[in-house]
Amino acid sequence: MANVIRCKKVPNAYSASADWISWYDSLKKCVGKKNAKMLWTLAWQKYGRQGTDASSPTLRNKMEKEGIDIDTSLGEDIADFGYDVGGWFGNGFKFMGVLGYVLAGGVVLGIL
Repeated sequence: MANVIRCKKVPNAYSASADWISWYDSLKKCVGKKNAKMLWTLAWQKYGRQGTDASSPTLRNKMEKEGIDIDTSLGEDIADFGYDVGGWFGNGFKFMGVLGYVLAGGVVLGIL
């Protein structure tokens, strides 16, 4: 019953990207994926594109995985590129930190 209530609560121009994602997930449970895609796209075209907080790399990546293409501006494309590159560097730094521990452990074990 709670999911049906969430399905009826359409995000507006001031809703955050997390609200749009949550609403889409609720729609899939209420009306199925095909109908959810159609309803979400119609609502996004009417309300979502107006909101400055709604369009985020997280939302665009989620909807792309769901088969929904959100038209982006050049600025959003650049932001997405920076988001992806930042993630790559972040993962690289994590890897280098782990590699440092492995090498240090190998040196310690080699000395013992």
